[in-house]
Amino acid sequence: MKNSILFTSKSIGNLNLKNRFIRSATHNNTSDPQGYPTAQTKLVFDDLANGEIALIITGATAINKCNGYYIMDDDKYIKPWQKITDSVHKKGSLIAMQIFHPGRQQKVQNNNTSIAPSAIPPKLGQPIPKSMTLTEIEDTIEAFAQSGLRAKKAGFDAIQLHVAHGYLLSSFISPASNIRKDKYGGSIENRSRIVVDIIKRTRELLGNDYPILAKLNFIDGLQGGLKENEGLAIAKIMTKTGIDSIEISGGTLANIDIPLRKIKSEDEESYFKNYAKILKNELDIPVMLVGGNRSFNRLEKIIESKNADFISLCRPLISEPNLVKRWYKGDISKPKCISCNACLRPLSAGKPIYCVVNKKTNR
Repeated sequence: MKNSILFTSKSIGNLNLKNRFIRSATHNNTSDPQGYPTAQTKLVFDDLANGEIALIITGATAINKCNGYYIMDDDKYIKPWQKITDSVHKKGSLIAMQIFHPGRQQKVQNNNTSIAPSAIPPKLGQPIPKSMTLTEIEDTIEAFAQSGLRAKKAGFDAIQLHVAHGYLLSSFISPASNIRKDKYGGSIENRSRIVVDIIKRTRELLGNDYPILAKLNFIDGLQGGLKENEGLAIAKIMTKTGIDSIEISGGTLANIDIPLRKIKSEDEESYFKNYAKILKNELDIPVMLVGGNRSFNRLEKIIESKNADFISLCRPLISEPNLVKRWYKGDISKPKCISCNACLRPLSAGKPIYCVVNKKTNR
């Protein structure tokens, strides 16, 4: 279906994407114990680039020491990533680094304490995080910007700020996890302030033309948490500050069924499409739609109706890294992915992610 609108080019800022397909950031657990990418990391991204993905977004990359994740808190990580970005570019794809801090969802060891905007645990009975001081917030803002600069030096075409799924920046924007009384809490503007400050500082280091993307919770599903109207207000604030594209999501690790729903019918597909449509009507930047994207013809209609600009895929590409290439060649049957979420089991066991249903992709 090479003549489909899904295979037309579209730009994010000055970055031209060859088609409308994006690999949504997916934690694949292929870093080594020091947070470096490995040979298996390169294999994952090479497979996706060979599969004609326009833009590949890495799994979450931490601005701090963080077990189990890629890390970008030091210049020593630049060169190893250059080998991967060079390889992806040679295969005709673009690549962005997703940057995050796990916040209160970080697994801590040796009686250490995680940090958060307020001393509220992710779930009842879990460890209580430390409420961040203003100095710690300022240091975190700088750490995000410096990690972004390292990503640019490593050859990444863009960065994506992770403002979703209950991690640090997501917990700042939610009234359920942020009850601060200073300039970083209270009103929507105050709860968004850390994200705004990160965007501004990153722009200072990376320049006005370098693409800065964001994955943003529109809702978080928590009692007293982020609501749709607040998600839209925050998206407008981020756009005004200079974000180049927003990928809509929702939920936290406490309710992972929101971003990773099981799909039993076509009517349940593309479950964040209404949020994407709201953003398209309100914002003048490209919008990425993630979440349950399966049927080619339905995705085509979403783009044709201008309810989103890009289609982000996660679980289907775990099962079939060559899915987009298959669709391009004319086989537009649905992905092999059955949305069972069994691909999360290897992660919980400390192993690299793979599709346990289609074991041929288990590398």
